[in-house]
Amino acid sequence: MPSKDQSGFIGSALDLNLIRNNGCSQPWPCCSKSSFYGLECVFHDLRKYEVAPSNVIVGSVVWVEDPEAAWLDGEVKQINGEEITVKCKEKTVVTKASGVHPKDPEFPPSGVDDMTKLAYLHEPGVLHNLKLRFDINEIYTYTANILIAVNPFQRLPHLVTNEMMEKYKGAAFGELSPHPYAIVDSAYRQMIKEQISQAILVSGESGAGKTESTKMLMQYLAFMGGQVKNPEKRSVEQKVLESNPVLEAFGNAKTVRNNNSSRFGKFVEIQFNANGRISGAAIRTYLLERSRVCQVSDPERNYHCFYMLCAAPPEDVQKYKLGNPRTFHYLNQSNCIELDVLDDSKEYLETRRAMDVVGINQAEQKIDLMGSGVGYAWGRISTPTAPKIDDDDASVGVRVSDLDDDGGAGTAAGPSEWAGTVTVARLFICCWRRRLDDDTFRV
Repeated sequence: MPSKDQSGFIGSALDLNLIRNNGCSQPWPCCSKSSFYGLECVFHDLRKYEVAPSNVIVGSVVWVEDPEAAWLDGEVKQINGEEITVKCKEKTVVTKASGVHPKDPEFPPSGVDDMTKLAYLHEPGVLHNLKLRFDINEIYTYTANILIAVNPFQRLPHLVTNEMMEKYKGAAFGELSPHPYAIVDSAYRQMIKEQISQAILVSGESGAGKTESTKMLMQYLAFMGGQVKNPEKRSVEQKVLESNPVLEAFGNAKTVRNNNSSRFGKFVEIQFNANGRISGAAIRTYLLERSRVCQVSDPERNYHCFYMLCAAPPEDVQKYKLGNPRTFHYLNQSNCIELDVLDDSKEYLETRRAMDVVGINQAEQKIDLMGSGVGYAWGRISTPTAPKIDDDDASVGVRVSDLDDDGGAGTAAGPSEWAGTVTVARLFICCWRRRLDDDTFRV
């Protein structure tokens, strides 16, 4: 599509996702349309709209900060200068006036689907509304054209059906219940109408649901921009969707907070022709967490692909000289080997099928899988040194960096392990080299 870009944002904090599409064409941040930095900064920007504490009087219903529950609601019993005494259900709190926020006594019992409807748009009001909706399995909520998605930590299949996509197709924004399909439909139609590229940013803490939200957005775009089916040829949209299992197998792992955490960043670009049909796609990856290949902290796991290989059909296990994952040093550092929510044997077959769909032939698949198997066989070798690998051979088309955030261990190897660590990490990343060209996986 044409060159000029427009920006949309999906951000996250406190296990929340925010999705936003807007009509601002200037670099972000530039104006009130795009001054979004994450949920905490949204709260900061909202403070200018709050009612001043001086308006709080004895008998007012308010929110008060609490170190354990975050916020408690109660009634003001006494005001002594800057100190306010609030009687809550659990206890009586004495706090400064700056720690008190007014509460709407007529707050809807099931919350509101757009938080611009709230009488008081402040942090406790926003969080209380999200909790009320979460309790009735409404995980999506708008704040104007921002979508907040709270991870339900369970499957909600009714939200991702073809019938649901058909329902949101062409619907005016805000006409139906909040949903990622509404955001992406608005972006798609704006692209068609104005012939201007659109962007949606998905961000959040580990476990916030970024991976699933991204897959839903891609699913809807494939639904809207799919080509006429040719049974003898894989369509572009099929390749786009099937790229997810491949990337997740080699780039996702279990962390403390998330069973399917993406240990790399990605930028997904889907190209459309003048008729709004998908004509191509590119997935740019970056910041793969290479330290995880050789060191895993309990109760986390290494990358999914290694457990899938160990759970492969017997002929493949024999071919790649694999076996019980507990016998591999790079896997048995953690006591977590199996996941209740993940069947590694089924995921292996699904990944192989996805590799076929995106155009990875059997010979290339064999190289990828053998590279992964050789990397883990290296973990059984005890040696202070390792064969030298030229830097040219280790330049693999994907920029790598150790991570150390709340979603992963990010520990460094000791001096005696460093040579083996670097070698195995490079062997593993070479699997990515088969998939990537200048950091980009194209379909």
